Amino acid sequence: MDAPCSNIAVVQLAAALLLLGGLFGPASGASPVAGAHGGEGIPIIQQGDRLTVNMAAFGRPSAEGALTGPSTATLRFPGDATHDATLFAAGPSAGAADPSRSASIGSIACSSTPITIQSQDPRDAETLCRGALAATDFFRSLGQSTDTALALDVVGRLPSAVDRLAVGCFSRIDRRAYVLTYEAFSTRGTWLGLPVGRELYESVGAHEVAHALTACTAAAYPLSVQATEYIAAVVMFGTMHAPSRDAVLAQYPDADFASDWKISDVAYGLDPIRFGVGAYRHFLREPDPAGLLRSILAGAVLGERYHY
Repeated sequence: MDAPCSNIAVVQLAAALLLLGGLFGPASGASPVAGAHGGEGIPIIQQGDRLTVNMAAFGRPSAEGALTGPSTATLRFPGDATHDATLFAAGPSAGAADPSRSASIGSIACSSTPITIQSQDPRDAETLCRGALAATDFFRSLGQSTDTALALDVVGRLPSAVDRLAVGCFSRIDRRAYVLTYEAFSTRGTWLGLPVGRELYESVGAHEVAHALTACTAAAYPLSVQATEYIAAVVMFGTMHAPSRDAVLAQYPDADFASDWKISDVAYGLDPIRFGVGAYRHFLREPDPAGLLRSILAGAVLGERYHY
């Protein structure tokens, strides 16, 4: 139903690492990357072909890597994975070239949530704020803290490394979600098998905010694919307008999970919507939903850990 984009900016350093919107510095020496959030940036040190990326600002160990060509590199993030990167020359236009941020202009704080939305269209922000509030309230109703500040950018198109069918993605390292503008979303015609509309667009926001809240509350993060998508699906369907939810569920009358071990990354990969419907029905039968959510966030339920 959506796609992880946690390391897309590592794959494309056009946004200066982890979608922070900065610029890769000179070809040699200490090269600070100017971040768009606060201006302090992420220091990148180059010694010959070796690169060191200081991730202290995010409470993470430094990434190590090496140049593999004139404008390419490989970077290894401890506790995550190794990623290929494309380096972009420094200059005021490089950050602006990132298509994922081209529509992000106004900044709107969603009332009663920790979410700030950047959007060119106030109506898009208003719709997504409703989804953000619904997701936040859902987490709170199950005893989870939702105080960590998060951001959601409304964009004309998602970063190129994201699946072309995705309508949103979440970057866990800079705590930022990305959702297509409603105009771009509406060109899809249908989503979840239903005609697109503002109410479904609200659910897109709830789904991505659920991913963001999961990332910021999980004690064992990164969780497995099935764990993160289970939570996002449960939150999305649990907060979706009833007529839309009933219509989606009616398309999958036999979608369900009789036991936890059947909730797998394979099931999600084969059919994400069927997986989401099955997850929601499984959750509805749970006698202790708050306890189940705690167990998933602790990494005790729903499979091995998977690195985005």
